[in-house]
Amino acid sequence: MNSRIALITILLSSSLMVVCGPAEGTEKPNVVISLSHTSPDTAYWRRYAEWLELRPVDGVVFQIDARDAEWNDEAYWKGRSEWARSYEDEDLSYLAEIYERPREKGSLSWGGGIGLASSWATGPWNRANKWTDKTIAKALADLRATRPKRFKWNLVSGGCMGPTTEWFNDGEWAQRCHNFAMLARLARQAGLKGILFDDEEYGAGCVWNYETLKNRNVLQGKNLAETQAKARQRGREFARAICKEFPEIVLWTLHGYST
Repeated sequence: MNSRIALITILLSSSLMVVCGPAEGTEKPNVVISLSHTSPDTAYWRRYAEWLELRPVDGVVFQIDARDAEWNDEAYWKGRSEWARSYEDEDLSYLAEIYERPREKGSLSWGGGIGLASSWATGPWNRANKWTDKTIAKALADLRATRPKRFKWNLVSGGCMGPTTEWFNDGEWAQRCHNFAMLARLARQAGLKGILFDDEEYGAGCVWNYETLKNRNVLQGKNLAETQAKARQRGREFARAICKEFPEIVLWTLHGYST
């Protein structure tokens, strides 16, 4: 049962280790990193880096303002704000304030799967999105404008939210590799250590569960062993795309081997 439910939980981390490999003589870091709902977006960091570095941690996981996605216009975000304000669940009503807050003021609240690189609508895992240099330009400008003085272990957030993943779809996977390569480019050009990858599934999407993928008819009739083999192939492709952009990248995966 575990092999079916946790089909490829070590896909990304193990593939990066094989393709990029750990640097010679490197030791495992003993660090504490702040992430998710306590993560600043890049604009907030630009304004309040000195204050943020008073925290007793070694680094942060940066969020990116979801409104940096150039494929969504102002009307889209206005609609999102109206939806959030009409939502009965108070846990989501706070989103309206984030969507309406001027970008240059920044926010500490883009965590929890709603930032640019971790949300369903804008994230790099979603095959419908095509990340470009323009996508990362504003975040890169923020990070270059304010270099850390004490935080030495900074990452950028990324996740696997999106529609059901079709592991046997070459075009879908190529787009995903491209998008994450762009995220790696941001990390390298901004002087970050790498990417914090959230491997948890949310909502109606499915990534790792073989039985669910089979029931949704996205496996082209392949059995578990064939799907595992394809996942390992995709992991190598994923790793090569990222490492080509950032050879020394750190990919820190939530849950690790525990799921």
